Order: sequence, then C-alpha cells, then structure tokens
Amino acid sequence: QKDWDFKKGEIKRSHPQKDELDREINEKISQLLAVYNGVYIADENQDFLSYIEQRIKFSLQREISKSKYESWLRNLRWAVNKVLQTNTLPIKDLRKVELLRNIREALSINRKNPDEKKGNTAFVDVVKFFARYIELWNRESETQYKINTSPLLSDLPKKTSKPAQTLNLSEVIQFSTLPTNTNVQKLALNTFMFQFIAGGLRIQDTLLLTNHCLQKDRIIIQVMKNRAIFQINYSMELIETFSLKYGNELQKAKNEFNILELNTDYKTYKIIDGYILNWLKRKISYLVLIDEINELIRSESETSELGVAFGEFKEIVQKSVIDKFINEVSAKPIDFIFPYLKISDFQDSLKDTMKFTKRQNQIIHNSRQKCLQALRRLCEKNNFPVMSGHSARHSYAGLLNELGYGIPEIKDVLAHLSEKTTAIYVANRLPKAQPSKTIKATTKLFQREQLRQH
Repeated sequence: QKDWDFKKGEIKRSHPQKDELDREINEKISQLLAVYNGVYIADENQDFLSYIEQRIKFSLQREISKSKYESWLRNLRWAVNKVLQTNTLPIKDLRKVELLRNIREALSINRKNPDEKKGNTAFVDVVKFFARYIELWNRESETQYKINTSPLLSDLPKKTSKPAQTLNLSEVIQFSTLPTNTNVQKLALNTFMFQFIAGGLRIQDTLLLTNHCLQKDRIIIQVMKNRAIFQINYSMELIETFSLKYGNELQKAKNEFNILELNTDYKTYKIIDGYILNWLKRKISYLVLIDEINELIRSESETSELGVAFGEFKEIVQKSVIDKFINEVSAKPIDFIFPYLKISDFQDSLKDTMKFTKRQNQIIHNSRQKCLQALRRLCEKNNFPVMSGHSARHSYAGLLNELGYGIPEIKDVLAHLSEKTTAIYVANRLPKAQPSKTIKATTKLFQREQLRQH
C-alpha cells in the first residue's frame, strides 16, 4: 500500500519489483474478468451482489478485513432478499431511487431478531459498505450515467460506540493484584498486564507472541494491523507476566542467581559498596536481596544519590535473572508465550501475518474472545470496572499523555497511521509540551507506584 500510486492507479515507478507486481495484478484482473465471461463491468444486467463478492475475493485486502466485508455482504444479501424476494440484484435496478431506499431500510433491521433495529454503528457500516461498492462500479465501468448513492448516504445517523474502559496507573497496579480463581483468569490478567507494560500492545499481537520473539536485549514483534515492528525492552514486571507458561524457568533463573556474577557499575559500587559487601558475605538469595533493596529504596528519597544507586543496582540484579531466563526460554522449540493458541495451526505463516488464512484469523478471534470473557469474569467477581481488549492500550496512552507526551509522540508509540486515531485515545486531555518519555521511563514509574502501594 505504501508503494501504490492511488492517483494513477498503479505501482510507483520507484518500486524495485514494479514489473513483477504489475504482472501479478494483471493476472488477478484476468481471473476476475473470466468470472463474467469477459463482460465484467459493462453489462448492467449482471448481479451486483456477485460483483461485490468477486471484488472481495480478488482484493489485495487483508484476510481479516475480508471477513468483515463478507459479514456485511451477508447482511446486504438478506436485505435484498427481503425487499425483492430474490437473491440477485441487477446493476440496472440500482438506478431506482425507491429500491435503494427500501434496501437501506431493510439494512437497519437486525436480521437475527427482525423485531429490533440495528445499532447505529452496525447500520452505518453496512450502508457505507454498500455505497462504497456502487461508487467503485461507477469508477470502473466509466459509465456516463453513474448510479446515485445519495438515497443511501443522506441523513445517516451518527455512529455510536462505547469507549474502552481506561485505568490510571494506580488502578492498573490494583488490578494486577486481583485474586484469580482459575488458570484462564490468571492468563487473562497476565495478558492484560503484558499489553500495558509492553507499551499498549494490541491483544491480537500479544496472543501471537512466541518465545522466539525473545531476543537477547529486547522483544521483537510484528504488529498485525500495519506490519510495524515493535522493539520492547525487558523488565522484571514484563517477565513476570510469562509465569503461567514459563513459571518453572523463571523460578530456576531466580534460584540460580549468584551475586558474585554481577557486573556492577563502578560508580554505583562506590556509592553503596558497604551494602554490596554485606550481601556478598551473606551469599544472599535473589528474593531476599530484592526485598532488602526495595526497603532501602522506600527509606531513601528517589532523587537522592543513595536512592538512585539502589535503583540502578536493582536493575543490574534483575537483568542477571532476566538474561538467564531469556537464554533458556528462547532456546526451546517455538511456542506461544500466552497459550491460547496452538503453534501447529500457525507453523508456516507466523513470519508474515498478512498471509494468515481465514481459518487462522477465526482461531485468533475465538482465542481473543476467550481471553476477554475470562477478563470480564475476573472484573465482575472483584467488583472492578470491566476491561475490554483495548483497555490496556487506552490506559497506556492516557499515562503517556499525563507524563507529557503530545499526540505525535503517542502516535509513534502506539504505531497508529493517523494522528486522528491517536486523538481519540487522549480525548478531553491536554498534553503538555515536554520531551517524550520511553517505555523504560513508564516502567520505572510503574515500579515506584508499586512500591508506594505496598
């Protein structure tokens, strides 16, 4: 899409594979022409619903979008059948204004429960889908007598959508400590916390995270929606969210911790050398050491030389455990970190999410719903606001905004294509003109708030 010239309707000349891609596109067009025995666009007697179906089938759109279009097409077929008592809609009949109005009225009905109307969002989406393909036919047919879509689009209601439930940082930490009854609820909680700590990752990208995404210094993950590449820094809070699948490996890394193996920065060592020598003599374990460091950090000012040194030493200690954990887990056979999915269903297509089949996208959708249902049960059981799949993302955007991010900076962190989308995430908030923070900085804030609450 980045290399497509929308004005000229062709691959940009600068693209190194222009000729190869042009041939591929022309082959798809030839296949489409063959469906209609060569008449394709010019024949107004052909069925418009079949035209839409073939356009979707041969579209270069993602499979996940095709599923949505196919759902809208089923709604349109139902509406046409209700109005015309037939399963075909000749293109020439689209010139009848009254027919378009009747189809629009039928599209407003909930086909699963004909006594009810659809919500505004569902109604507007399917009407615009219908009108979009009429406009597409107008352009491709190059007819002088274009079909008028005004009867469909005039006076459409405003789309209504319920905003995602968002949490402030204190509420996120409170949420992270909720008791879980089942492994499914614990997994849903861990998934939510990973989304938040990893910088507002989308839930479908989280579900597709594998142990082979764990590199030496960071996690590398391809975002499904726009194929952006995320590089996520490690923290112990992030690693703890892997505990349901790799709890034994994490415990082993903590048990094998040896303070003698630490490579402490000289400046940090000089400030707290007395404490470090005491810990060395005692051959202190990881858990006891972290507890003592946390207690020392609480007793010191965060900005004092001693407080900063304790914080830096804690990072060095945790990094040694994280490195051991990552080395062991990344060497295992490839598998999903959050075990909602089976690796056997995605073995040949994980390197390129654009090549997911319809079945694979349906499996991801089902797993996503399973996660959200468990999350809902967890929230309801503990009288907590019910979270959605986007709540972690919205909450993280709100946190960045409060820290001083502007919309352009938050857009880059969330990998949005448009600032208009980002503006929805920070609606009714006033960003300050301050330098941007990193995921590492927000993780430190998360850690400080955890210590404060404990």
